[in-house]
Amino acid sequence: MQVTPSLASSLQKLSKLHSIKLDGCHVTASGLKSIGSSCISLKELSLSKCSGVTDDGLSFIVEKHRDLVKLDITCCRMITDVSLAGITSSCTSLTSLRMESCTQVSRNGFVLIGQHCHLLEELDLTDNDLDNEGLYSPHSNEL
Repeated sequence: MQVTPSLASSLQKLSKLHSIKLDGCHVTASGLKSIGSSCISLKELSLSKCSGVTDDGLSFIVEKHRDLVKLDITCCRMITDVSLAGITSSCTSLTSLRMESCTQVSRNGFVLIGQHCHLLEELDLTDNDLDNEGLYSPHSNEL
């Protein structure tokens, strides 16, 4: 299935929709932007194993939905530190962040999680290049 602006705009009629799971779909940047503009009550978004997810589309949606509490970007291999900067500065209420195999995110991107996402209850960083300082928060003495 391909997530395009036309599919995303049809979701606009579902005003109480708070969770979208698009796992394994091909998602275009314009499709993500349409979801970001249309789904005003969004709290949970899963894009696990979605092809086509880029910094541009993901940054737009997290900026529009600062109250996201769950985000799954597992195997979204085109996202970089740009997306992580957007996620960590916009979505400070995240309780779950799943980002297994996000291979383009550097150690510096992971540091942002420790600095900004203090409400996390679930964090999946499986298969990422992370060292013991990767999630260091200057506000605590622990990882």
